[in-house]
Amino acid sequence: MSSSDFVEMMVLDGYFIIELFRHVCRNDDVIGKNDPISSMPWLIPILTRDLLKLENQLPFFILERLFDLTHTPGFGDPLPLLALKFFNLSFPRPIQVLKETSGDSEAGVSHLLSLFHLSFFYTVLTFVKV
Repeated sequence: MSSSDFVEMMVLDGYFIIELFRHVCRNDDVIGKNDPISSMPWLIPILTRDLLKLENQLPFFILERLFDLTHTPGFGDPLPLLALKFFNLSFPRPIQVLKETSGDSEAGVSHLLSLFHLSFFYTVLTFVKV
């Protein structure tokens, strides 16, 4: 695979992930009955599993850059919260944990798997403090 093919693959994969997160995390009234993802709810856990595989990780800074290129400031959730909301469909946690984790995720997140791990680590730390 040439260098340009590799870059193209990473950009396409990144945009797919971002649009998947945006699509799934929208309000239910926006999604139509003919929507392929909402008509196949069993697909979400499969996509979640694939996105969390180590060999499928994209550097988080690439996802953030692609997200920033397509994001309207002040509209919608930031990328870390959007990703955690998507993963929350398969691995539910309180929304407050997701918000606090996504706010603390700016430093030290190298890919989606590390963000996901941080959200569970944060949950354990919060539970231990109480």
